[in-house]
Amino acid sequence: MNRLLVCAVVAAGCSGEIVGPAVYETQSFGDPENGFPSPYERAMFMAANRTRSDPATVKGAQSTIYPAQAPLVLAYDLERSSRFHATMLETGLAPLMHPSPCTLKSDVGTSGCDGSPACGCTTGATCNSCGTCASGTDPGTRINYFAASSTTRGWGEIIAAGYGDPWRVMDGWVDEAAGADGHRAIVTSGSYGVVGFGHAEGTAGACWPNFDGGDFGSLKPAVAKIASAAPKPVAGPAGTFRVYASWADPAGGAPQSLRAVVDGACVDLQQELGDPRLNSTWYADVPLAAGCHTVYVLGTAAAGDTSRYPSSSAFTIRVGSGACDGSLPQPPASCLGASPPADLGGSGPADLGPPADLGRSPPVDAPPSVSVVSPTAGSHYAPNSAVPLQASAGDDQGVVSVVANWTRFGYTSQYPLSQSSPGTWSLSLTVGAAGTRTFTLTATDTAGHQTTSAPISISVQ
Repeated sequence: MNRLLVCAVVAAGCSGEIVGPAVYETQSFGDPENGFPSPYERAMFMAANRTRSDPATVKGAQSTIYPAQAPLVLAYDLERSSRFHATMLETGLAPLMHPSPCTLKSDVGTSGCDGSPACGCTTGATCNSCGTCASGTDPGTRINYFAASSTTRGWGEIIAAGYGDPWRVMDGWVDEAAGADGHRAIVTSGSYGVVGFGHAEGTAGACWPNFDGGDFGSLKPAVAKIASAAPKPVAGPAGTFRVYASWADPAGGAPQSLRAVVDGACVDLQQELGDPRLNSTWYADVPLAAGCHTVYVLGTAAAGDTSRYPSSSAFTIRVGSGACDGSLPQPPASCLGASPPADLGGSGPADLGPPADLGRSPPVDAPPSVSVVSPTAGSHYAPNSAVPLQASAGDDQGVVSVVANWTRFGYTSQYPLSQSSPGTWSLSLTVGAAGTRTFTLTATDTAGHQTTSAPISISVQ
């Protein structure tokens, strides 16, 4: 009976040093990669950035007030490390602990093991005990198994069990009182710039009904203007859901507009917390009926450039019963490219113009054009070096985005390019470990039409 009490919560936090580099080729802004992040994990990420936007407000009654920090960036390899550990504790029937409950195989970061003891432990099993469990592989070594192509050395980890809700678990971490606030200190620390959150639940006989974790790294990659977004709650019965988003624009500050696009309808977000030049949190309350609802966020900066989160997909909110894909295509936004309504208030006969030529079909809005300017096929780059991506894209009505579909080691991520001049889009992407990279570019116009370029392969060696 006591094991069903989700109010009984355990948490722990630690930090240390990674021996090896951190991930450069991090996940693109919000687009899923091989099932990372889950809706639950996406919400933990948003909750962390909300805390960092205003630690003086997001705190417990006795919490130390730390300074605000820039948003964290989601790192794919840290996501894998964190979920692996949560899954190992859950499926290995182990207690909450930072070290692994067994000695890990050294190839767990590349073998595709999901955290199950059978594929992750050298013996194929954990201690299988909810009481005491001998420490196996330490967390720094485990993180390094997954983040072996990074350039950061600092790491931090927070874990918890028994919460079952991403917003509640973040509150548990960051509401800690002064003097006993190891988790709060890690979440709000300016030493970290990348993070990955993991969640596991549903194993019969597990020591806790669910496990959560977050692995932090000190790499400081460029932060997108919209670094994170997620709903609260992540799912539930019909009613009002709050859509949160981060905004950070050091040069321009507050956006001209920031909107959540819910099932294609644009809803204005309002600022809740923080400084838009460093890290601010915005929200909108949206009533939702039963069903699967798509959401993405559109922002226009003070300088006029636009941003999207996720870059090229939409996350979903499951309302009511039934299954719901965690990611779906972005529907066209009602606030982009819509024709103005007809002017029905004028007097006198309307000027209808010349009669229509009924012998010809109406013009068709052609899709955009896109081509790769650089790098050229067969180019060579050293590990941990910057690859300059440049594209030429055009459309009679306008191009709204160009995204690089970047494949490394069998995994594909989407990275948005920025418009550097009319018709020219660019991105500097730092590659990590040696190996082949293959990519295409996808351009999207104002009508939602897309064109994808021919694939280009380069070598990192």
